[in-house]
Amino acid sequence: MHDNNVYNHRNIWTATMFLCILGLMIIFSASGSATYFKRQLIFVLLGFATCFCMQFIKYRLLYKYAIGFFVVSISCVFLLLTPAGVTVNGATRWLRIAGVQFQVAEAVKIGVIIILSYMIQKYSNSLNRVKMLIYMWLIGGTAAVLLMGISNDLSSSIVVLGITFCMTFVFTKMILIHIGAVLLIGSAAGIYVHNIWKNLPTPKELEQMSFRIGRIAAWLNPSKYESDQAFQTLQALYAIGRGGLFGKGLGNSLQKFMIPEPHTDMIFSILCEELGLTGALLLFSLLTYLIFCLVKTAMMAKDLFGAAIVTGVAAHISVQSIINLAVNLNVFPNTGI
Repeated sequence: MHDNNVYNHRNIWTATMFLCILGLMIIFSASGSATYFKRQLIFVLLGFATCFCMQFIKYRLLYKYAIGFFVVSISCVFLLLTPAGVTVNGATRWLRIAGVQFQVAEAVKIGVIIILSYMIQKYSNSLNRVKMLIYMWLIGGTAAVLLMGISNDLSSSIVVLGITFCMTFVFTKMILIHIGAVLLIGSAAGIYVHNIWKNLPTPKELEQMSFRIGRIAAWLNPSKYESDQAFQTLQALYAIGRGGLFGKGLGNSLQKFMIPEPHTDMIFSILCEELGLTGALLLFSLLTYLIFCLVKTAMMAKDLFGAAIVTGVAAHISVQSIINLAVNLNVFPNTGI
């Protein structure tokens, strides 16, 4: 078992390293700037250094301070209302403390994973009770509502809800309730989208509506709003279509000059244009392999807390990746992840 753990541990490091290298390459190409590349490289190196140090720390310490971690992460959301909150592109989602700026949603995601893992371990004998499921959903739901209400960050709220759903689905074994929740939420979303579809506003009318309605309308009928709400999505789709099987070659994207912020939300489309379907399949394979290794790690964990932590991380990566790729392909409305 020890040998399997070591082997799986190395595979996680390897998959993560290759994903980071691929990401750095495409960021440099998409942005055409060494500034973004250097900044991302610094974060990658800091991330690897942190991971290297944390492997020598007993993860049970997270259990001991789980409530504190969660309280701190939620407190960061409220700090957005103070002068420490930083507004970028009209949204206050970042904090600057002691010269360090970070996005609050990332701290909340970690806090939710830790507190839910704590509950799964502490109340392991009650995981088959509906009451316990409701408590865990309330915790994840409260974090999501605060993110949405204070930082106006719908995309991160969806990720937090996705993490919560995945963790409770795996550990509570109340499959029918989870299926019922999906059907209920799906039905409500379907009715909402159908109402917009029946009365699609004109581009001029859309200017007076909330940007979320605009994004859903642009998703439903991109060609109608090609000069405004759907511009970014259509340019991304053109980039994906231009890539073909092997792409135009690294650095040869033309759409990156058309897509707003090509090195962030729509970076997958640039990867497709430059590396083609081959590059997209490489990315899918690396992400899938990383998730597979994380699931294996969760199955080999010594206790429920360790298994839940790894499951939460796997859910986080999966949900966020799926949403981003789906947005680039116009399968989902543009969420901004």
